[in-house]
Amino acid sequence: AVYGYLSDKLKLPLSELSNDKIQFELDRLIDEVFAKEIIDLIDFCEMAKYAPNSGFTTAEVLHNTKELIARIEKKLK
Repeated sequence: AVYGYLSDKLKLPLSELSNDKIQFELDRLIDEVFAKEIIDLIDFCEMAKYAPNSGFTTAEVLHNTKELIARIEKKLK
């Protein structure tokens, strides 16, 4: 879902998305620290997909994702 959102927001085809491409595009649009938070979230979601015992609950991940998306919306208006 995060990839789909970023694909739409960055106006990039889903097939072209990679962490490097996302990082590059976000660095152009927002500050580097915030862009890194978004990449960290993507990495965490990928890890959780294959290693469900990540130490975070689904509710925590969802909450953090919602907060980041709200911050992206404010920054990219």
